[in-house]
Amino acid sequence: MCKKEKLAFGIALLAAATSCSVDEITIPAEELFHREFIKSYGKIDPNQDWSVIKRSSITVSTSQSADVRVYARSAEGKTSLVASYREVNGSETIYFDVAPFNFAPLWVVDFPL
Repeated sequence: MCKKEKLAFGIALLAAATSCSVDEITIPAEELFHREFIKSYGKIDPNQDWSVIKRSSITVSTSQSADVRVYARSAEGKTSLVASYREVNGSETIYFDVAPFNFAPLWVVDFPL
């Protein structure tokens, strides 16, 4: 082999070795988490309503000044106080928050002052 052939062979060998090298790509942990989450649970609907409570109201009428308590019953049968107002007199709208998916009809109890 002459020098030119050896040089060409060396360059070809070097080019082949260089082109076969692999650069390791590091994927950030956050990206790996997102990929695994999507594999397990799918993509989250961008229109998903994440509220767990709903603003509600009820209008009460009292013949005299009274403390008013509003109760609701959950689907499991548990009764909960959802609102308490002091010194309600006449007709008044009472606002409160409830979980819309698990509360049955409300009732109001007034305690005259």
